Amino acid sequence: MFIHSENNKINFIETVFLPRHFLHLTGVKTLNIGSSDFYRRCLDGQLSPSIFSLYENGTTEMKLTVLPQIMNIHKVARMLGDYSPIKSVLMTEKIVDTVTACLGFVYDNKYYVPNTVLVLQL
Repeated sequence: MFIHSENNKINFIETVFLPRHFLHLTGVKTLNIGSSDFYRRCLDGQLSPSIFSLYENGTTEMKLTVLPQIMNIHKVARMLGDYSPIKSVLMTEKIVDTVTACLGFVYDNKYYVPNTVLVLQL
């Protein structure tokens, strides 16, 4: 849950991070394993460099550089708000960010779920 002030009122969004969400947030591609299996293998210490590849557009490196911040975003977030997709093809609804990275969320049933990680360019 992220609690924030909006128009001098306390507001919040409830979030859930399910096993299927973590693979996309890392920015890596895997060979022959799905997102939930990736999560289980992470917890069991059964990941090997041979099952990974990087995206050619550079997003893997960008996401991995801010992953430690994103893992602590519940402690270090500085802003939360609705996302406005002006001049962007990013499809997300809420943005929670620090000074250098942000995590995007979309509404899925009764919770917001993470759908993107971005490096903020200053």
